[in-house]
Amino acid sequence: MKDFNLDFLNERISTQYTDMKGIVAIDGHNFSDLWKLCADNGVDLENWFLVGLECYDFEPLGGRDLHAMAYVIKSEDLETGHDAIASRLQGTGKAEIHVKHFTVPYNQMAKYIKRLHIGLVSELSSSIRNVTFIDDGYE
Repeated sequence: MKDFNLDFLNERISTQYTDMKGIVAIDGHNFSDLWKLCADNGVDLENWFLVGLECYDFEPLGGRDLHAMAYVIKSEDLETGHDAIASRLQGTGKAEIHVKHFTVPYNQMAKYIKRLHIGLVSELSSSIRNVTFIDDGYE
């Protein structure tokens, strides 16, 4: 399983009341689709490396384009890809993440996203220390 640091998103992600909060996992149709999502909607990634995305909408949900932000890190000279940038970041543990704003029509999202999985919990989850999931199927 891949390792992700979600800690720096925890304070950024909320809605007006944040009734529930969770985790989302997505797959593009291929590795470069999320970069293409940004580039096709005006985000110049020539000297930037994509490290994350944020999307949000307002009431009424789906009434207008989806607001999005690309989280990008400046590529240093001679850094040509993920491994070189990861090596630099592991050395310091610090990063300046720039946020590039754009919008994308909802009907365009399937062009970039192949699979979507969303998991949410209520505030009651903060009282749970040990959990066992029992799948009751489609009762």
